[in-house]
Amino acid sequence: IHHSTPGYLFDLLIPNLMALGWLAADTLEARGWFEETLSLVRTAATRLHDLIPAMQFLFEFDVHSVLEQEENRALFADPSAADVVAALVADLREHGAPADADGLQSLIARLKEKTGQKGKKLFMPVRVALTGSPHGPELQRSIPLLTLAVTTPGLASVKSPLQRAEALLEHLRS
Repeated sequence: IHHSTPGYLFDLLIPNLMALGWLAADTLEARGWFEETLSLVRTAATRLHDLIPAMQFLFEFDVHSVLEQEENRALFADPSAADVVAALVADLREHGAPADADGLQSLIARLKEKTGQKGKKLFMPVRVALTGSPHGPELQRSIPLLTLAVTTPGLASVKSPLQRAEALLEHLRS
């Protein structure tokens, strides 16, 4: 896996991706998006079939499933975590999703200033709101992939970072 090119891995995974509904058509744009995604997630995989679960966070975001995870429930038991998500929603509406590492750093700085939170109390609610998990691939690469996926021809419908954060906030407030 680690010595294979992302393009080769994509070719091997096409039937699985289509069966899951994640790939609607093998377009040049979808291929490029998946190659970038595979270069991100393959570090966590040891076998080909490990790549599908590693990419799942991009395609499947269900607030109920997110909050069923014990670690996430514990995180959001602290009301300040919902405040961070509310600030994240406001920031994404105003500034859009970060396109790179500098953009993520700016987003985190604005959220820190707005909420007074720092470290894990700031970063973990952001990560869960955007990926559904407190752990996983680099956010600085994951967020741009999520944003790009929304408009990439050939991909299944993907919830944008704003849609994910809004859905989580709505559930936390209900």
